[in-house]
Amino acid sequence: MTHPLRHLLLLSALAAMLSACGSAPKRSDAPTARIDAELARSATAARTAFDGGLYPQAARLYRLALVRARYIDDAEQVAAQSFNLALTLEAQKQYAAATTAVRESRAAMRSTGAPLADALLVDARLAYEAGNLDESVGLLDALLHDPASKPAAAHLFEAHRLRGLIACDRHDADAAEGALAEAQAADATRHAYDLVARIAVLRGDFAAAADAFDRHAAAMQSAGRYSAMSDALSAAADAYQKEGHPDRAFDRAYRAARSQLAQGDMAAAQSTASLADKLAHELSSAEDLALITALRAEMSHSPALK
Repeated sequence: MTHPLRHLLLLSALAAMLSACGSAPKRSDAPTARIDAELARSATAARTAFDGGLYPQAARLYRLALVRARYIDDAEQVAAQSFNLALTLEAQKQYAAATTAVRESRAAMRSTGAPLADALLVDARLAYEAGNLDESVGLLDALLHDPASKPAAAHLFEAHRLRGLIACDRHDADAAEGALAEAQAADATRHAYDLVARIAVLRGDFAAAADAFDRHAAAMQSAGRYSAMSDALSAAADAYQKEGHPDRAFDRAYRAARSQLAQGDMAAAQSTASLADKLAHELSSAEDLALITALRAEMSHSPALK
């Protein structure tokens, strides 16, 4: 019988990320009778740190768990901990390092006969986030057609959603709408607010785009994906500005910049704060100007800028 703690350690952090499927790496057909205590301590502490948004700490602990899994030659745990490390690095936008980790996970999954869909999906998403669209498409094709992938409905939804985002990057609204329809056909219980928003932008419907970006930001907040939340707020600000609602645009831009600063993403925070500053001047709002001036002063004293 599988040890209960082993099952806990295989609950991948992917379940906490709404933009990816909620499945976890499968357990080996012949798991060891007891989970290694040192590995268990590191992996459990890492998950706690991840859930709290303490990504650097989580990455350090997942690395310790991965090293221990390698040390004891537990391929199942190599798959699980390298996969969780990849997600933690992705949350910090360290896409190259995350790709290395998820590919180690995929190799370990393959060696144990576990389905590859989780790893292929994350690998495809990392390629997309790094701007490698053709590579992302190739990985999505593997997810959909490799017999070892064995995707569930949630994987299929996310694969088609990602295909739609790629189509948006290529300014092909028709292809994006086709991908959205396939995503919804794969799993009607899930929402692709970000894809709906991106399609609306391509169609020039900025009111619909702003509403969908707001919905996506709320969904990412509920999922604990705060970097994606602030990105969605920033995109909503841009849509509201183009729609002709500078007051709503300022609100979203200020909130996005405030969150990005707290996350330590200084480049994003400065860019979004510049938009908020422009909007505050356009509105001639003393209150808004005071808010954004204080936030930019805080940025200037941030250790990240030293």
